[in-house]
Amino acid sequence: KGSGGVGHVTQSRVSATSSQIEKPGIEKLLIGSIVQIQNLKKMHQLNNLTGTVVGIGPNSTISGSRIVNIARTARIVELHSNGVNVLVQPDNLQPYELNVNKLPPFSGPTPLGINLRLCHPERNMQTFPPSKSLRELYKFNCSGESRYPHGELMPLPIKDQTRADSMMLRRHFVDVDDPDVAETVPDLPALREAAEVHRQTRRYVQQFIRPGLSFLEIAQRIENTTAFLVQKNGLKRGWGFPTGLSVNHIAAHDSPNYQQSSKILKYSDVLKIDFGVQVNGWIIDSAFSITFDPRHLGLLYAVRNATEAGIRAAGPGVPLSEVGAAIQEAMEDRYTVLASIKDAKKRKGPMLQTVRIRCVQNLCGHNMKQYVIHSGKSVPSFPSGDHEVMEMGEVYAIEVFGTTGIAYVEEKGSCSHYMWNKDGPPKSLLHQYLSDKPQALRLAVHIQSHYSTLAFCRRWLDDAGFKDHLPALDALCDAGFVERYPPLCDREGSFVAQFEHTIYLGPNGKEVISRGEDY
Repeated sequence: KGSGGVGHVTQSRVSATSSQIEKPGIEKLLIGSIVQIQNLKKMHQLNNLTGTVVGIGPNSTISGSRIVNIARTARIVELHSNGVNVLVQPDNLQPYELNVNKLPPFSGPTPLGINLRLCHPERNMQTFPPSKSLRELYKFNCSGESRYPHGELMPLPIKDQTRADSMMLRRHFVDVDDPDVAETVPDLPALREAAEVHRQTRRYVQQFIRPGLSFLEIAQRIENTTAFLVQKNGLKRGWGFPTGLSVNHIAAHDSPNYQQSSKILKYSDVLKIDFGVQVNGWIIDSAFSITFDPRHLGLLYAVRNATEAGIRAAGPGVPLSEVGAAIQEAMEDRYTVLASIKDAKKRKGPMLQTVRIRCVQNLCGHNMKQYVIHSGKSVPSFPSGDHEVMEMGEVYAIEVFGTTGIAYVEEKGSCSHYMWNKDGPPKSLLHQYLSDKPQALRLAVHIQSHYSTLAFCRRWLDDAGFKDHLPALDALCDAGFVERYPPLCDREGSFVAQFEHTIYLGPNGKEVISRGEDY
């Protein structure tokens, strides 16, 4: 590896010294192909290593925009074991089917001081990939009131217990007898079921995910597993929102469209995996970051630590700004090595340097209600000065993003996430606005009946048979019925990590419902 910034590698030339054997299909070793190195004599230590073809070698002959004699052109291969790029002749490469049954990737250190009180007697009985439903695994209740495991139970952060026992708790408790708020009381059994689906799905993800897999395959595996475990049934139970697979400087809202099937996960990437599960409209919103390069672990640890600080600070009567202050304090006393040569160059500093990790200022956690993932309150990652407080009986997604960039994200790139605009024109005006666009009307009916107020993505519309839906979808967006949620990006070349948990503020403490043994 070079002496540049983390993630920068030099290209080592590996000559083909074995006999020149004509291999069938050698011209198919294109960018994105998974390969295994074979029959090297001088650098035999590379034999049997796997990697991803990430480029065509410099010794190719280019005619116009076309590479000729590509079958005899060396490939630049990124090794899965350490991310180094090597130049290998095609005669020494064999197409390889990636084995996904290996050890899980790095996901940061296990957080310290966490007292897990989960009930998982059946967790080792699930297959790989998951083929047993939750009802088959959990034939009996884990507790008196819940068939599925509780999350982690934590005390409320109340400094003055006498005051809590009197006025404050009563002031910040949801009155279940009030008809105006009775429908908003969380369905804890539904949330716990959704959380167990999330835990089992991400355990499967952490077993199969590897460099070289396409983001499309990762997203489809996650969503197929979630649909099976939750026994997907229309709006009653299913996906909470599209699977987010946001890599490096992209912080959120990036899910692969079918047109991006060649985009692959690399060794040096920081990948945010953010997916949701809903049962009866109650959504588990939880996310984690993974990397294969241990030099990113400082970033992952800082974000994870800050997320835990936000969870500890949360409680009824606590100002949202105070939670943000706890998050920022835990995050911004930490540093990491720059993991991108591009970022080092943009900072005009030495190629290898430490940088301060900062909270992304314009991304926040949020409270959630039935079928509504963002229901009005935002949990900042800094002391915003907002005096609004958390209430007893509320459900929150404590969501934290840390970055080596400018700590501010903007909308950029191809949009994959969409949601019906609940503040847009009334549905009764659909025919008036779109009378000359029958395809848009048909799409609007499908969105309302299948997703309602939940987010959806273009890939799901393709799967539903709307193959050429983009003009109709754009018409709905332009008319104000549907909102676009493009990818949210920090400065290119930087790295962003994310961790997130769903918590419930109950009368006897708070429950980190989505807590698992992984984070």
